[in-house]
Amino acid sequence: MTASLRQRLEAAIARHGVPGASLAFWHGGALHEAAAGHANLRAQIAATPDTLFQIGSITKLFTATLILGLAAEGALTLDQPVAELLPGFALADEAATAQLTVRQLLCHSGGMDGDFFKPHGRGEDRIARYVADCRELPQLHPPGALFSYCNSGYVILGRIIEVLTRTHWDKALKERLLRPLGLRETKSLPEEAIRFRCAIGHAPHPDTGEMDITPLAYLAQSNAPAGSTVMASARDVIGFARALFGIGEDSAAPLPAALTQEMQTAQITLPPHYPMRDWGLGPKIFDWDGVRGFGHDGVTIGQQSYLRVIPERDLAIILLTNGGDANSLYEDLIGALLAELADIRLPQLPAPDPRAITDRAPYAGTYEKLSARIYINEVDGALQSRSEVNIDFMGGFRPMTLQLEPVDAAVWLARVPDSAAPYPIRFLDFGADGRPAFLHMGLRAYRRLA
Repeated sequence: MTASLRQRLEAAIARHGVPGASLAFWHGGALHEAAAGHANLRAQIAATPDTLFQIGSITKLFTATLILGLAAEGALTLDQPVAELLPGFALADEAATAQLTVRQLLCHSGGMDGDFFKPHGRGEDRIARYVADCRELPQLHPPGALFSYCNSGYVILGRIIEVLTRTHWDKALKERLLRPLGLRETKSLPEEAIRFRCAIGHAPHPDTGEMDITPLAYLAQSNAPAGSTVMASARDVIGFARALFGIGEDSAAPLPAALTQEMQTAQITLPPHYPMRDWGLGPKIFDWDGVRGFGHDGVTIGQQSYLRVIPERDLAIILLTNGGDANSLYEDLIGALLAELADIRLPQLPAPDPRAITDRAPYAGTYEKLSARIYINEVDGALQSRSEVNIDFMGGFRPMTLQLEPVDAAVWLARVPDSAAPYPIRFLDFGADGRPAFLHMGLRAYRRLA
């Protein structure tokens, strides 16, 4: 199995221009793993199953587990206001500050802007200083009203962990989760990860267009509880997933059964035509033709990760990558493995119907959050989208004007250059005038300004 799996992975990363990848899955009572390509193209360091990749926002499952562990100890309750746990905590909106709960942070319904990546140094107080600056965060919607992916919410959860455990987040992660579960190849600090073979992110060089290592290795370290720094081997991620979701007889649960069940229970439903239907207290919740699954993805600078867990099929899969068209690699390779091992087919977007909407004018407007401003305009009877990104870590973003085609009143598809798959954009909360209050894409809500 190992040789054939490695050959499949080698062929797949070549098809999709991915420099290196590590793949592991648990199925049928056994672990299978393979790696291919390079951890670092410039240094010509090969990727192996021992290589640590950045797991990005899969880290949020670790942070959520720590929070639920504190709930099990009685240190907090899930519906407790955050302001009760963090003296002096504030957002820009006073009413939202008073209403915001731990549960809402866990399922991304808190409503504050989530793409806040202001650096706060490398000291043990970096998360505390980040949370102090959350008083600058504007509110996209009232707490609990809508799903909008929120990195800042998970940093706030990290600060709650620090306050209640009276230590810093990295130490709490190690002592309360990594060591008890035997995860020796998961590290949250660069100085710990460097003891291992580590992958670096890759992106096209701005001058040559050739794949090269990224100019930055990590996102801001103050965002660690949301996923900016944690690196792990694929096998360690599988070990964590098995424990958390109860895969295999020898997996040791990190949480009491009741809280594990609540973590996996839908807390909020997403807008239509996302791959997942609901979000739990940390994990994405999938429904593949009646087969229930869980997971999370992660994106950092030049690295992407994909975790899928199907307990009723005794299956957990992780794919770690460091550049190139990782999304297509996921659709290709993980899609095939899910079909072979679990009889699951990844959902496809519906086809557009140009006749579905006759009046495009109500959609036109400006939609914004901290990370970007989106302009929707009607031009010659067609709808167009143009983005201005305010957070661009590698300086490679160029504004693009995209043509939008309707599926129905809520969902439109953007045709993206050099991509075979269209990109879905959703419009939500239509008023009496027929105009939407929100644009929703990339799991994030953009508030209409005009």
